[in-house]
Amino acid sequence: MLKYVAFRLGSLILPRLPAAIYSPTATFLAGLAYLLAPGARQAVADNMRHVLGPQVESERLRQAVRGVFHNTVRNYLELFLLPRLGREIEQTLTVVGWEHLQQLREQGKGVIVATAHLGNIDLSVQVLAARSIGIVVLAEPLQPPYLFELVKALRESQGVSFLPVGV
Repeated sequence: MLKYVAFRLGSLILPRLPAAIYSPTATFLAGLAYLLAPGARQAVADNMRHVLGPQVESERLRQAVRGVFHNTVRNYLELFLLPRLGREIEQTLTVVGWEHLQQLREQGKGVIVATAHLGNIDLSVQVLAARSIGIVVLAEPLQPPYLFELVKALRESQGVSFLPVGV
């Protein structure tokens, strides 16, 4: 319930704040989450050891874990902003290889896009909707279901459809 309340408040408050405070807010909240979530911190550290190697220096590991927390918080803050972005979304991203998708569309072909989870996927798929391309994204359902519905509504606010998997 606490996570839902935090997401609901974030989605209501953040879009009304000046853009200049988004980055400092992300930094502050990431630091707070890093300090207050030892279980998540340990889980991220365990995962990063797989990436960086078991012999990684503790300071390097700590920096990497803090970076994960910062990127995750920034991604959530950007999610909260989605309903207010509109077509401005295209000004926040650089699309490389767009001509390949256009060529397939002109040939009347559908496209299945598979991608690594690099950057904010919630933000990047919105470019397709902004360019009037229908898209359905498979998403793991969050628990509890009402949290999933809130996040899904934010993600779908610009025309992208999200379909829960495993349901």
